[in-house]
Amino acid sequence: MSAIVMVLASLTGYGQNVNDQFDIDGYAYKITSLTPLQVEVVGYTGAAKELTIPPTVAHGANTYTVTAIGNEAFVNRQLTSVVIPDGVISIGQQAFFNNQLSSLTLGANVTDIGFGAFQSNQLTSITISDGVANINGMAFANNPINTVMAQGVATIPTIVTDNTFSNRSQIDLIVPNGKTQAYLDNGWTGFESIMVCKILEVNLFRTTN
Repeated sequence: MSAIVMVLASLTGYGQNVNDQFDIDGYAYKITSLTPLQVEVVGYTGAAKELTIPPTVAHGANTYTVTAIGNEAFVNRQLTSVVIPDGVISIGQQAFFNNQLSSLTLGANVTDIGFGAFQSNQLTSITISDGVANINGMAFANNPINTVMAQGVATIPTIVTDNTFSNRSQIDLIVPNGKTQAYLDNGWTGFESIMVCKILEVNLFRTTN
């Protein structure tokens, strides 16, 4: 009987439970799942301003995959650049609010970007992968954005709200051929103009000078 208990403990992470938190290298993590082993980044106290968020983190006998960035996890940390790993699926509300980000690399599997996630930074260009399904309000507000490149969104346009971009009325929207109405139906309205691009994999925003 004791052998069975030991095996079960090793499979689920002995002494570790969902919602437990731990700190490693300036990052604060919260366990969100034991099967599979997953964590969310919930805070940062490190000194580095240019971050590549670890895709995995070892704690005890377990190695967890980083699958989420929590609400306000990196708020007011004076960050200048961040690379989000491919394992991350969601980015929480105001996760990177009020930093100095001029460089952002979103992981290939991000599906949801929370309210105000990158609000009040120094971003001039953004690349959004085809997996992003929802960009919430104010997500990129108060950034000097020149270009937004959304890749592969010809099939399922990303949903945005009226205030996702604070300078929308100054942006020319370029959509894949035959997808204009689909974008309009998903909230891509209020731009200075809407143009069609014949390259189906690319949809481009460009701020006019």
